[in-house]
Amino acid sequence: MLATQRREAVHWSYSNDRDAVHPSLFLANVGLALLQWIMADSGELRNLAAPMWKKLFESVLQFATHWSLADDKWRSILEGLLARYPNAFRAAGGGADVGALWPYLDALGGDDLLFTVAVVHVLLNGGHLDSLTRRDCSDPDVVQRIQAFLDWDASFGGRSVGPQVLSAWRNAVKSMS
Repeated sequence: MLATQRREAVHWSYSNDRDAVHPSLFLANVGLALLQWIMADSGELRNLAAPMWKKLFESVLQFATHWSLADDKWRSILEGLLARYPNAFRAAGGGADVGALWPYLDALGGDDLLFTVAVVHVLLNGGHLDSLTRRDCSDPDVVQRIQAFLDWDASFGGRSVGPQVLSAWRNAVKSMS
């Protein structure tokens, strides 16, 4: 629904295409709020958490990662969605199998900032770094990729990620050793 609405708005808008994203952005925020409400429910709605999470991810991904559409607003929605991953799948009764998160992390492509923030949000919400690094028996690339990005970011002033993300990452790495 978000993708269709965005395409139609951009197609028919001949000026100020950046503003055409706002109705979709509103709907994405409503989707996040709805997901939070579903996860908090103690009844049958909890079974809808995982499918809702997947639909939201698929709808928001292109806006957050496409080179001409991406901006901080869409990235923050995707980060918020990834932060809710463990709880959404726990609420649906599927546990918080972080291994099932890999197709979604792979979909982020080479965006190291989004990948780093996504992994740290998952760690902050009940995921474990060990489960992310055991993708193919032993995959230390996750740790190396994130550490390389954080080192690069620190060499330019460290403005890309906040102190909470850095602290959570350091604690996760310490707990692995």
